Amino acid sequence: MPNNLLFFPEEIEGIVACSERIGVKDLIDAYPQGLFPWPYDEKHPIFWYNPQERSLLSPEKLHLSRSFFKTLKKIESTSHYIIETNLSFREVINTCALTRQFTWITPELEEAYCQLFESGFAYCLALKEKTGKLLAGIYGTSFGNFVSAESMFSLQTDASKILLLELLMRLKEQQIPWLDIQVSNPFTKQLGAFEIRREQFLSEMKSLFQLKASALFLPQKQCLSPENSLGKRFKAIK
Repeated sequence: MPNNLLFFPEEIEGIVACSERIGVKDLIDAYPQGLFPWPYDEKHPIFWYNPQERSLLSPEKLHLSRSFFKTLKKIESTSHYIIETNLSFREVINTCALTRQFTWITPELEEAYCQLFESGFAYCLALKEKTGKLLAGIYGTSFGNFVSAESMFSLQTDASKILLLELLMRLKEQQIPWLDIQVSNPFTKQLGAFEIRREQFLSEMKSLFQLKASALFLPQKQCLSPENSLGKRFKAIK
């Protein structure tokens, strides 16, 4: 268990511990236990969660509208957009923080995840125009074959959904059953998020941790085009 965490005698709505500070070692120690941080703000202790019901997304249960696929097909037809993998982590996490009216991504938390990325246990995807203009981003953790999505943003309609689809397709192609999204919200429920009990999650999570890491997040630029169609990859598994 992480040494810096103070564990409560009883959990409170999924909160099981708190800490005064957070560093990369805390993250490395906490995730194998199913814990994740969720600071309230810089003035309060950092809360650590391990909810009774864990929210997940899977490629098979992902629901996307027909209008989304029309938008995706239009984007792919231009060959003007690229998905970057692990090339702009600090930019992605910083934009995740800046694009929210209220954010739990404090400067201390941001730095801890940047160090986690440098240690090889975090990733990012970014959707950009070929000019370099950033349209969407997502970042999360990657331990073995365990993958979580911590936060994402979208500066253009449906842009973050494109990254989420790309991420889930990579998991499917590596036979990774689900993506940990921790807790659901109306957006993720609309996409097909589902929940499993904590005991089942921890059992499945530990199995994924023990597997050798897949080559999911090698640094690269991937052009969205009719020849490299994300939409066709998705329809092939349906």
